[in-house]
Amino acid sequence: MVAELHDQSDIQEDCVKIEMDDIQPELDYWQSSIYCQVIGVNPPLNVAEGYFRRIWKHNGVDKITEIRKGIFLVRFKTMENCEKVQREPIPYFDSKPVLIKKWTPDGDVTSRDLMTIPIWIHSIGWRKVCRGTPQQKVTFINS
Repeated sequence: MVAELHDQSDIQEDCVKIEMDDIQPELDYWQSSIYCQVIGVNPPLNVAEGYFRRIWKHNGVDKITEIRKGIFLVRFKTMENCEKVQREPIPYFDSKPVLIKKWTPDGDVTSRDLMTIPIWIHSIGWRKVCRGTPQQKVTFINS
């Protein structure tokens, strides 16, 4: 088998050029979406879908899909509802926090995006509550 060499002009003629106008409707469609990830759990799609539809039943959830193991994309019918959900307190799935991040066209969402997670610890019988970030380690707050 002999491979034929093509000059650069032949290759460019065979390529399809995708312009921003070609993908803009798709970008606009997903604009009212958020990424969701439950810390420490990878629920199956049908369980996560039931959970998200239940907690946001009044916020017009349109579509839910799993984009990576444990990371879900939730689309809302309106941008207002999407923004409203982002302003609400962090939801919990089986006592585990659900992290929410606004959808972006680059689609690059990983656990590395979770640089700081505020954690409150309250133990019965202790007179202090612990709070900290990676830079602060742990600080104690009298309750």
